[in-house]
Amino acid sequence: MKRIKIFGLALVTMLALGAMATSGASAALEYLVGGALLGSGGLKLITASAEKPFILKGEAIGIKTTVECKKLKLNAGAEILGGDPGTSHETVIFEECVPTAPSECVGKKVKVENTPVNNELTMVVKPAAQAGKIATLFTPSSGSLFTTITFEGCVLNTQAKVTGNAAALSEPEKVDQLKGLLLFKEGAEEITEVEKSTGAKTKVELLFAGNKATLEGATLVALVSDELWGIF
Repeated sequence: MKRIKIFGLALVTMLALGAMATSGASAALEYLVGGALLGSGGLKLITASAEKPFILKGEAIGIKTTVECKKLKLNAGAEILGGDPGTSHETVIFEECVPTAPSECVGKKVKVENTPVNNELTMVVKPAAQAGKIATLFTPSSGSLFTTITFEGCVLNTQAKVTGNAAALSEPEKVDQLKGLLLFKEGAEEITEVEKSTGAKTKVELLFAGNKATLEGATLVALVSDELWGIF
């Protein structure tokens, strides 16, 4: 009888550990609006603005390049959709963009094309310091082209295509709020891998003219209806 009890306790422990190990993949990643989950088929219109400037760093034709955009907005009709995972569809419109490197381009003109994206709520896998946190994965709505940047009147005087995807931390998570903050980070805190609600792991990476690029910035997102909402 004692051996049976010990075996039973061991089995329960193994099952509990297994549940903990898979909790990231099975956890719900949904939008809450007005105190209730936004169910499948439900949608809410959204707006956004830059809380901090967006800074894209990359390299083109061997020249290190930095572009800074002070403002952004979303297209009319941008929306979040309910379900697990919660998703969103919008076109990100960057404004007041200037090149800040190389020095030959400072004071010149740069144009950043609008970015149509389809997004979904995911969980961070890497970096380890951010693992388990909720992140929004931004993916081009068609193909791999994230945006095209056109430089005018400087040494580059060309176009550079930015491809791939990007991910932003959702802060604070699991809190009702009027405005949610999305943080894009570079360096040691840059998100390089996420896990979708299906359990599939996805690499996160932007390329600038085929070279590794980083994106840093912060945006505030609100519902057009001014309702409280959050990510859970």
